[in-house]
Amino acid sequence: MVKLLYGEALETYCRRLGFKEETQDMIVRIRSSPPSRNPRGREGNVCVWYPSKKMGGIIRTESCKVEFPPSILQLEYSSEYE
Repeated sequence: MVKLLYGEALETYCRRLGFKEETQDMIVRIRSSPPSRNPRGREGNVCVWYPSKKMGGIIRTESCKVEFPPSILQLEYSSEYE
């Protein structure tokens, strides 16, 4: 799993990739904005709403098999992502 970048580390990474400043601003804005839509249960999907203590809110996914166990729970309980 890759460690998420924030602040100066994210800026350094974006500069290394040659991103323009407006691209960096867009990345920061997207990462800090609320979800653009609510997950919906459709054929083969099950919505999961997980109350995250670490994030201080509800994490919503559309798949209880793919997104939820390996990703959400790992991020929630891993000290690597403090």
